[in-house]
Parts: sequence; structure tokens; C-alpha cells
Amino acid sequence: MRTQGILVRHFMMPRTEHFLRMSIGTDEEMERFVEAYEVILKQMIGSTS
Repeated sequence: MRTQGILVRHFMMPRTEHFLRMSIGTDEEMERFVEAYEVILKQMIGSTS
């Protein structure tokens, strides 16, 4: 995500350590996140096939 200009923080607390929580502000930021996430998913799927 960082290479896409999106920063993600990891929280090592018992209730959240296995989850990803996102706070996204504007519609434009949401669109950027979705686009970046799709790129990452495609890379992950491509690397496992």
C-alpha cells in the first residue's frame, strides 16, 4: 500500500491483531484505496498460480 501512497498502521492488541481496520476520509481517498487494493490482490493471486 505504501508504494501506492497509502499508509496502513498495524495494531498489536489482542482484539485487533488479526484484523485490518481502515479509516478512509473522502470519496477520492476511498477510490484510491480500492484501486491500490485491487492491484495488490491481483499481484497476490498472480504469485500463487
